[in-house]
Order: sequence, then structure tokens, then C-alpha cells
Amino acid sequence: MSTAVAATAPNPPQSRAINEIKRLLSRPEPDFATAKTWVARAIGGNVACLEPFRNAVARKGLPEKQKLDFLIEAVPEADAAIVRLYGKDCFTPASEVYGHFWRLAETRGFVRLLLDIVFCAADVGDWETAVQYSKRILQMNHGDNNGIRDRVPLFMLHLGRPLDALNFCLSWLDTTHDKYDNSRYCPLGGFADERRYTKEDLDPSKPLQLKVQNLGHASLIFTSALACYKIYGPCTLSTSWLREGFMANSHVVNLLLTDSSTWPSGPNQNPRGLGSEPEAMDYIFFSRQLWQDEDSLKWVRDCAAEVQKRECSARECRKVEAEKGEYKMCSGCRASWYCGTDCQAADWKSGHKRRCKEERNIRELTEQMGKGMQWGK
Repeated sequence: MSTAVAATAPNPPQSRAINEIKRLLSRPEPDFATAKTWVARAIGGNVACLEPFRNAVARKGLPEKQKLDFLIEAVPEADAAIVRLYGKDCFTPASEVYGHFWRLAETRGFVRLLLDIVFCAADVGDWETAVQYSKRILQMNHGDNNGIRDRVPLFMLHLGRPLDALNFCLSWLDTTHDKYDNSRYCPLGGFADERRYTKEDLDPSKPLQLKVQNLGHASLIFTSALACYKIYGPCTLSTSWLREGFMANSHVVNLLLTDSSTWPSGPNQNPRGLGSEPEAMDYIFFSRQLWQDEDSLKWVRDCAAEVQKRECSARECRKVEAEKGEYKMCSGCRASWYCGTDCQAADWKSGHKRRCKEERNIRELTEQMGKGMQWGK
């Protein structure tokens, strides 16, 4: 690792360059061409310049496509600033900081710059760029403190890559695969195993054979359901995924059953509890273009009643209850349901013992937050 000491603020020439960029972009007709000539001087190998640079570009009313090109123009300079501080290996697994950029105050501005690019690319429908820079973010910040993972598979679906979207979701959701650990530390932020399953590896005539972590992952589960539907059409597997989504956040299905003209037209501004209606509204807003086709909505309508019935959580069973409310809940985690004691005992031995504790901890933390828990006390 480099021993260079990070500056805490831009130097005077860098401040002048940042102010010049702000001035050029604040014109009635923003002068992007001239502003680009100031980028190198504005950043100049100094990580402390990244946040002021972002603020200079955060002008309301800027043409999104030109803004996107301008932000991308700054990435090589931002890369150079990070390399200057942490060494040439900082973007490789050999570095101590690789995968931990959000933990370091010096690199948060870099992550936020990449996030700006992703959001801007999504706004203009440049899905390839959105995936490209999302991948960089998640490789530099494996824990995904920014929640960008929920949008990555949506970008892939826009690109007509439903299997890639499903594999990405499974990297975060599948609690049984070898690389999953209980800290939710997903290797390479979900991009470590992009070709894990082929279309032929999954049987659409069978229910979901994996135990997914549904609490807090409603977006990924519903996107998995849509991806599965795009791959196989209406089938047992896609319905099983939709059922998992309903258990994670029933409000999403309820919103999908309403007229699409009433769907949210902007991000939700209210607090988002896990499994809450505000969480569902955010998901619908970001995924609405993908769900709006009549075939997808007809599929949701056709199986809306069926997905309210629970599946047995034992992977070897997965039988659906004949009547809603028939199965018994695990009293520990309250997130798994069983058709009988035999399946519950078998699932306990096959891995639920670990998952039960994890999901119980998440549920208790969520309940505390819902009651207004004060952090640090």
C-alpha cells in the first residue's frame, strides 16, 4: 500500500478549477466542452477534490446525457487520485483496501462519483454503462453500503439478460451456496459467479429449491421472479419466486394489481421499513418499465391468490399448503414455515439452525428500529 498522506481539502489551484467548472455549467447554455479542459486541474491527483467536483456538477437542469459524458470524463483522474494514495494494486484483490472503499473516508467520494454515473446512466436509459459502473462500485465495496445491488439486475433485464439478472440476485439471496457467509459479505459484490446457472440447470416444473434470505431483500426476490418469468414463462418455478416475494413484501404484489397509471412516479421520501409499503413503492418506481407489459401483469393477476399460500421451507419438500394459513411458523426466526414436524427437524439439520439465528437477529433489529431505537445507546 502507498504511504502517501491524503490531503484534507483542494489546494488553491484546484479550488479555482472546481469553481470554473461550476461557473461554466451554471450558464443558461452549459459549456461542457470548456469545462472538460478543467477536469484534470480540478482533481489533480487529490482525493479531497472528488466531493467538491461532484457538487460542482450537481447543477439542476443539466442535460443528462452531456452530464453523464462529463462525469465519465473525470473517472481516469479519480482513478489516478486513488492510485496515488493507495498504490497501483488498490483496484485488485492483492490490496488491503480492495472491496472496502466505503469504510475509508478518503475513498467515499470516489464511490459517490461512480454512483452519480450509475444514476445518470439509468436516467438516460444507458443500461450498459449503468451495469459497467455498478460492477466497479460493488467490486470496490463488496458490502454494498449504498444499496445499488437492488438496481443492478433491473439494468440487466432492460438489456435482455434475464439469466444474468437471476444469477446476480442468487449471489445475494442463496444462503446455501459455498461462498455465502452470515455477514452478508457477498464476493465481488455479487459479480463473483455471474455464470453460476445456465437455463438448463433450473427445472421450471419444480418450485424453488433454494432457501433464500427474504427479509430485507424484497427487491432482489421480485426481480428474480420477473427474470424467471422472462426465461421460462408462467411456470411452477416463477410462481414459487413470486410467492417468496409476497412473503418478503406483500405490498409489491398489491401495487402490481392496481392500474399502472397509479404507480409511484418518483422515489419515496418516507422512511422505508423492511417489508413496508414505502419499500414496495420504491421498488415499483425503479422497476415499473419492466413490469408494465401486459403479459407480465396478467401472470401476476393469474397467480395472485396462489402466491399467498406458503411453501414448506424444507428444500426436499417445498409442498404448497392447500389452504392459506395451514402451515406452522418457526417460532425462532418467524421466517420459515413447515408442513409438519418431520420437515422442520430435517431442515434444522440441513442448515436452518444457522439461518434461524441470523434471521431472528435481523427481525429483532428491524423491530427495534421501527420503535425508534436510538443508535449508540
